[in-house]
Amino acid sequence: MSAQGGASPAPTDPFGHCSDVVKRGDYDGYLYSLLQGAQLRPASLAIRAFNVETAAIKDSVRGNVMPGKMRMQWWKDTMADVFVGEPPPLPVALALAEVVANQKGGLTRRWFDRVLDARMADLDRTQPETLEEMETYAENTASSLLYLSLELAGVRAGAGPGAAALGHAAGHVGKAAGICTLLRSLALPPPPAALSSGSIGFAESCVLPSDVMRRFLLRHAVLERGPQDDKEAHALAECVFAVASVAKGHIEAAEEGLAAAREETGGKLPAGAFAALLPGVRVAWYLETLQACGFNAFDESLRPQSPFKFQLRLGRAVITEKF
Repeated sequence: MSAQGGASPAPTDPFGHCSDVVKRGDYDGYLYSLLQGAQLRPASLAIRAFNVETAAIKDSVRGNVMPGKMRMQWWKDTMADVFVGEPPPLPVALALAEVVANQKGGLTRRWFDRVLDARMADLDRTQPETLEEMETYAENTASSLLYLSLELAGVRAGAGPGAAALGHAAGHVGKAAGICTLLRSLALPPPPAALSSGSIGFAESCVLPSDVMRRFLLRHAVLERGPQDDKEAHALAECVFAVASVAKGHIEAAEEGLAAAREETGGKLPAGAFAALLPGVRVAWYLETLQACGFNAFDESLRPQSPFKFQLRLGRAVITEKF
């Protein structure tokens, strides 16, 4: 019997299952994994499936903290088993165990633990108090996953030319991506059907830091229904600008880290290194679109569009190694 709700026989294709999980729950991540190349793709999908499944816990328990903590603890116990080669017969766990066993140099368990610890603590939180708290959460979750992606590409902190600079870049991309993921959710109020099936609504969870909302006199009601007049629209734009500016600073710092890595490696990044940081492409595109619509986080242009344009942007980024 699993914490996921029933007995689960050992699957015949754990990595195929991971691919399905990521394709359904994190389509951007699915595209990033495709672009990491055939050799790294299965491992990348396994890590991203871990991310999808653990990220969904808070929404699924809808404020019932204890069941959420039990599921997070189940994942912590599972990862301990994964790292000793004794995973439970569940697809994502089996895939991760194979990745850990076969990855040259191994994977750092601490990054998985940081993700789980941050999400465990977040179960008690309905709103970040400060921008710094928002950044810390993004570092512990999104950045940790990017450190793992770099390890898949053979890049470890302090191990070879450019490694430290790439780790620096990954930290900043992760912070920017984590912040922008929260901002992007403002344009996606869940429909009633989603609420009844377990998704958390804005009345229960607020993504903007409370200190920023107080500074610009933005009321929670505006985030639940959108701005109704110019005063509310201005307050919302000021809050979103303040948060987006922090993300912009991180993506610029990431570009500097990539430039430093190129200098240390004679102009060419290690194979697979830039592909590990592809979430920076979505960040850059989102921030450009957000600025174009006057930092109105509810603007129609920020809602999901056809993936074709983003796929073109990703392809260009892979060629130029620029976000």
